[in-house]
Amino acid sequence: MEANADYWQGASSIQTLIWEFIQDPDTRLSALLAGQADAIDRVPPQHLDIISADPNFVVTSTTGIESVNLWIRPGRFPIWEESLAFRQAVMRSIDRDGLVAGLVRGQSAVATSFLPTNTLFHSAGEPAYTRDVEAATGDPFSAAYVYSSTFVWYFGDERLQELIDQTATTVEPAAREQLAAELQAYMWEQAWHVPLYNSDFTIAHSASLQGLDVRPNFYTQFYGASLSG
Repeated sequence: MEANADYWQGASSIQTLIWEFIQDPDTRLSALLAGQADAIDRVPPQHLDIISADPNFVVTSTTGIESVNLWIRPGRFPIWEESLAFRQAVMRSIDRDGLVAGLVRGQSAVATSFLPTNTLFHSAGEPAYTRDVEAATGDPFSAAYVYSSTFVWYFGDERLQELIDQTATTVEPAAREQLAAELQAYMWEQAWHVPLYNSDFTIAHSASLQGLDVRPNFYTQFYGASLSG
């Protein structure tokens, strides 16, 4: 991509941006460390210490508007479909704070709803499914859509599909907020899947690349950034 010299906010400091897809995270890391890439995204937890230990690189993280879930495929685990009490027991058995602190090094947020924390109209579910062994900003539609009949892990819950459709097609903000709250409350009660934590979106880049804008919708804004050396 070439910078637009006539851009209304002013020309970008970086004139050329090459974005290359590298699926393997180890290969991405090698490209960064070798100076073949100035920045890499989707940095996994096991690479954080390696990058942070080198003063030539910087790690920047934000809480993304996406959730990491424990998914159960319909038909694979009969008790999951038959017993709400069992699903709720699983919800209470997981240390979500431990996942955030240990797995993603605190660069995320515990899931308190089926919509990520930073989405519009997010509301926490009640009761809060904190770990209890004895008891055993983005648009909400893109997050709710993954629970719909479009995906293989949909259990045929028609009320759930109806609420997702209504949330997607309602325009008036107050009405849409109410529907989003109802959707989240219904999903939290039914517990078809187990939300664990919100995805982290971590960018690692050369220390000479400054001013990156890392956003929770998984976009990285290079406008306004500069590259020295």
